[in-house]
Amino acid sequence: MSLCKIIWNNLQVGEWQEKFNLINKSNILQTYEYAKATCLVNKQKARWGVIYINDNEAGLVQIIEAGIIKNLIHGVIIDRGPLWFDGYGSIEDIKSFVRCLNSEFPARFGRKRRFIPEFLNSQEIVSIMKENGFKKNHNIKNYQTIWIDLEKSEEELRLGLKSNWRNKLKRAESYNLEIIWDSKGILLPFLLMLFAPS
Repeated sequence: MSLCKIIWNNLQVGEWQEKFNLINKSNILQTYEYAKATCLVNKQKARWGVIYINDNEAGLVQIIEAGIIKNLIHGVIIDRGPLWFDGYGSIEDIKSFVRCLNSEFPARFGRKRRFIPEFLNSQEIVSIMKENGFKKNHNIKNYQTIWIDLEKSEEELRLGLKSNWRNKLKRAESYNLEIIWDSKGILLPFLLMLFAPS
């Protein structure tokens, strides 16, 4: 049986990024930059955890949390985590992680936990989640990550699309749109206005 522990906030940003870069298929919701941006906007705070399985570094997890009255009212969010290093992320590792997470942030009155995991939704995983007090929200569909090998030719990539997507792409290309990379932030005020509260 795997034994899991999570060590929080013990890395400098550069060290976290080095470890994050070791993860072959990560996602934006577990990036340092995403946490900093969302915490600033939503007045939350983030924790960055290194996951140890049997005393070996096994992966990373980032949580977003908010609390008032010394965390009497407390929210904990894990979106699309944990992320595993090569050789980790087995069913046993996942079970151990869920138990560890539950022991650190147990279900209780005043605490809302949202955990949208980055692993397959097998019956075994659903069972361990339920055993640890996580409830499935049937209104939320599971995430699906699609990875595309961009080293393929444009024609190979196009052939890999479903026909209706190929048709939409061809139609979009007919508009001759141009993408401009704004490395100086000239368009930033315009983009911020799109997301400003009305």
